[in-house]
Amino acid sequence: MMMRPLSGHLLRVATYMSVLATLSHGETAEPVYGLIGKEVQLDPKVTETLSSITWKKEKDRTAVWDSGRKVDFYGRCLTKDQCDLNPTTGVLVMKGLKREDEGRYPAEINNKTPAKEFELIVLDPVSKPSVTTSCNETQCILICVGEETKHTKYSWKENGKTTPGNTLTVQKSGEQSKSYTCVFSNPKSEEHSDPLTHMDLLPVISPEDWSILDTVLSVLSGVCVTGAAVAVAVAVWIHCSDRKQLKGK
Repeated sequence: MMMRPLSGHLLRVATYMSVLATLSHGETAEPVYGLIGKEVQLDPKVTETLSSITWKKEKDRTAVWDSGRKVDFYGRCLTKDQCDLNPTTGVLVMKGLKREDEGRYPAEINNKTPAKEFELIVLDPVSKPSVTTSCNETQCILICVGEETKHTKYSWKENGKTTPGNTLTVQKSGEQSKSYTCVFSNPKSEEHSDPLTHMDLLPVISPEDWSILDTVLSVLSGVCVTGAAVAVAVAVWIHCSDRKQLKGK
């Protein structure tokens, strides 16, 4: 028997059920970042009086509280002082984060379907970045390099102005006091490169400096000419002496 195509109404119902299934599988989980070895707070931001709350990692219990009872901890929270749960706010604090703590954490509030779900992402602190330069007479290209991971990003600070990206092009100008610093960061840490000044990258020589330089070059030129003349004279004297010695023999 041939299957008839879905009617418009049935198609809409199927689409609606697909959306509900997607939501029920935690596609709306809010990302939360924590630094390895540090603590993180998962805040469900409850708007009602709490009578119970259950935190899970995926499907396994992590912390449970019911009104009139003490908090029960499970899994990684069984270790002493590794977790705290506030029965008033529902905030779960996890300490001494490890890589294996990453995952989804749903919160069931007052025995209802998870009202809030978080995706915990554990990060390493970023490294201090370094900067390479490529310059000509009119501009410099600055390239910032750090130990990149999925959540790292680059930006440049230029006298209070922020420019995104790991590459910055600096045009030669008379503003010698400008400075350029690369900022390497992730959502939980930040490091800065050693600053570079415009004067370091593209120095401007003033007319007075050109005059001094011209004088120095003239003196050096004269010294070189004099030195060359002395060298020629010595060579001629040695040649003549050799000839006299040959005649004497």
